[in-house]
Amino acid sequence: QSKLSDYGMNFKVKGGHETTFEFDVAALRGYRLYAFSCTVDAKDKPTKMKLFEAYQRARQLGGEEARVALVCYSEDPNGLLDDVTSSNFFVEDSVRVFGKRDIQAGLANAFQDWITKL
Repeated sequence: QSKLSDYGMNFKVKGGHETTFEFDVAALRGYRLYAFSCTVDAKDKPTKMKLFEAYQRARQLGGEEARVALVCYSEDPNGLLDDVTSSNFFVEDSVRVFGKRDIQAGLANAFQDWITKL
């Protein structure tokens, strides 16, 4: 059981009069923010950029304890994550990439496993 205290979709975070960024899905478990960014792209470069931006935005909103997930159609989500983490510092286990196989197997179980693991 994930014990989420709150969740929602399509969160637009505004700075001043403009939307500065958006999370596709966000959830809270206790004090920890889980931010999910989704893309239909399977290419590495745009998905890496989307993951890095989501990580930065989640840290701005949820602090160092924030967790970020990217859902994409990558055939190699672990490789994509390794590429991004090798050139950027992420807090251990704070970022996860769910790829094509995760989507086909059922994201709900994969999300629950990730959220309850931490």
